[in-house]
Amino acid sequence: MQIRFKATALIVLLSLTALSAIPSEDQRLLQNAKSMIFDKKWRDALISLNEVISKYPRSDAYATAIFYKSKCLAETGDSSGALELYQKYLRIDKNGGFKEDAQIAVIDISYKLYSSGGKENLKNILQFLNSETDTIARYYAAFKLSYDKNKEIAKLGVPVLKEIILNEEDTDLRDRAKIALLRIDPSIMKDVEIAAKTGQKMIGFSVYSKTRKMTIINIAVPASLAELLIDSLNDKDFEIDDLKIDGVDAKKLILSKIKQAKTGILTFDTEDLIIKIQID
Repeated sequence: MQIRFKATALIVLLSLTALSAIPSEDQRLLQNAKSMIFDKKWRDALISLNEVISKYPRSDAYATAIFYKSKCLAETGDSSGALELYQKYLRIDKNGGFKEDAQIAVIDISYKLYSSGGKENLKNILQFLNSETDTIARYYAAFKLSYDKNKEIAKLGVPVLKEIILNEEDTDLRDRAKIALLRIDPSIMKDVEIAAKTGQKMIGFSVYSKTRKMTIINIAVPASLAELLIDSLNDKDFEIDDLKIDGVDAKKLILSKIKQAKTGILTFDTEDLIIKIQID
């Protein structure tokens, strides 16, 4: 009798274990959606995600479904819908596993809509820029604003960029903040060597205007950041994207010369500008 009881108990235990291994319907739908997203079948994924959201609002899968639906909407071109749902995700799952991804997405989509004329979306970026708790989102908002053609808007991120330069230990992060400052206004960093002496090859970059009779850019960065520096040099004083040297695209020519040279000074002369690059 005792042996039979133990055998019966074992069968019951195994049955319960097998049942527990079967995913619930909401989890099955969520996993199906994830598979569709992996294959970039955004609209197919939305079918499963909408079912989770409508049928299982109290499920553990609900907030995750909201996040993935946001991504699908963004990928199918519904930026406004995606933004609304990302914001909803951040409200209902404040410490969720996708928090930082959702914050970055809100900043990216808000900037896209703002740049397309939806000026009211700027407040979404400023919300993160002024956050005292969400460091990654605050940094990202400052970097994003540094690309804005309206320099008054771009300058809103300057205090955060300076905070990164002064306080962060990550060298790459500090260097990117310095490049962002250059992108906003090279005069912020004029006559300042922005990279710590680390023993690596340095690139000094100066631009002298003949008509204005003054140096408009004077900066130094590690060679590894030369391309980022060149890309950042577009402002009212110096538009490198439009500059030609002897009929050749200036950006491509300068970068190729930097790669070829080991040390020394490269000089490029245009109608108005004298560009000097010192390689140490």
